[in-house]
Amino acid sequence: MIRSFVIHLLLFFPVMLISQTIISGKVTDRKGEPLPGVNVYVKGSYDGASSGEDGSYRFTTTKTGTQILVASFIGFKTTELTVEFEGGELNLDIILKESASSLDAVVISAGSFEASDEKKSVIFKPLDIVTTGGALADIPSAINTLPGTQVVGEEGKLFVRGGESYETRTFMDGMIVDKPYETTMPDVPSRGRFSPFMFKGTIFSSGGYSAEYGQALSSALILQTTDMPTESVTSLSFMSIGLGTSHTQKWDKTSLSVSADYFNLSPYFALINQDLDWDDAPGGIGSSLSFRQKTGKDGMLKVYAQGGTSKSSLNYPTETDLSLSENIDLTNEDVYVNATYRDFHGKKLISNGGI
Repeated sequence: MIRSFVIHLLLFFPVMLISQTIISGKVTDRKGEPLPGVNVYVKGSYDGASSGEDGSYRFTTTKTGTQILVASFIGFKTTELTVEFEGGELNLDIILKESASSLDAVVISAGSFEASDEKKSVIFKPLDIVTTGGALADIPSAINTLPGTQVVGEEGKLFVRGGESYETRTFMDGMIVDKPYETTMPDVPSRGRFSPFMFKGTIFSSGGYSAEYGQALSSALILQTTDMPTESVTSLSFMSIGLGTSHTQKWDKTSLSVSADYFNLSPYFALINQDLDWDDAPGGIGSSLSFRQKTGKDGMLKVYAQGGTSKSSLNYPTETDLSLSENIDLTNEDVYVNATYRDFHGKKLISNGGI
C-alpha cells in the first residue's frame, strides 16, 4: 500500500512542478535606471510582485498558455506584454516610459461671499420656538436645545460654552436688553420677558458674531421685531392657565398693535403635584403696545412698550431645621420701552438710532 502511494506521488510530482512558472527580471526606465516599487502582475489574477530597490522582481504563477504581463508605476505609462507561460523559469526585463501630464487651465473669477450674522448663526422662526419640545414657548428654553449651550435647571437662562448667563447678551432691533428674564425665586427657572410672536426672526450665535454686538462675551441673542403688518387683525386666546387678546390696526404707512393677557397657575398646580411647596401659585397680568411708522422709501420707526405685574409665594425649608419652613413672597412690576429708527441711504449708507 505504501509502495503504491509513493509510486503515484512520484508520477504526479513532475507534473506539478512543470505547471508552475517562475517569472523574474528587472524594471528600468529608458535611461537604464532601476525603478523600485513597480507593480508587476499577471492580468486577471492575483499573481504578481513589486520590484525591489534595484528594480528586480520575482514571483510564481500557475497560469499557463498565452497571458498578459502588466507593469504599472506612478508617473510612467502602464506597459502590457504578451508572454507564453510553459512552466519553468522565465526572465523578462521591462522598460517603462515616462507619462506626460498636463493640467487644465485654471480660471479665477472675482466673486463675493456673505459673512453676516444671519449666515453664520442659527435662525428661529416664531413657530420653531413654540413647537420646540420642552421649551414651553420660551425663547431662552428653545435656544438651550442647541449645541454649545448648557442647561442649568434652576436658572432657565442662557449659558454658552461654560460662560455665565450675563456673558450672553440679548439685543432687540440692535438695542441691548439689560434684563431679558423675569425675576424669579431661588431654584425656580426664569423665563424670557418677550413672546416669540413679536419677532420675525430670533438669531443665536454660540461662536463668532459681528462687532455690532461687542458687549457680549460668550454669545449674542439677536431679536428682530416684525415690520409693517400685512392687514388688520384681532385675536383671542384661551388656555388652561389664562387668556389673552390682541388687536392690530394697519393704515397706509402706520400700524398700531395692542395686547393684554392674564395667567394663573393655580388650576394647573391643583391637578399636577409639584415638588415645591407653593403657598400662592404664580399669576399676573400684562399688556404691550407696538407702533410702526414707515418713513420714506426704506425708513422704519419702531416703538415697543410692555408692562406687567405678577405675584407668587413659596415655602422654603429653613437652614437650621428642615422640618420648619419660611414663606418667601415675590412681586414683579416691570416696564420696558424700546424705540428704534433705521433707514437706508443708497446702497452703502445705513442710519440707525434707538433709545
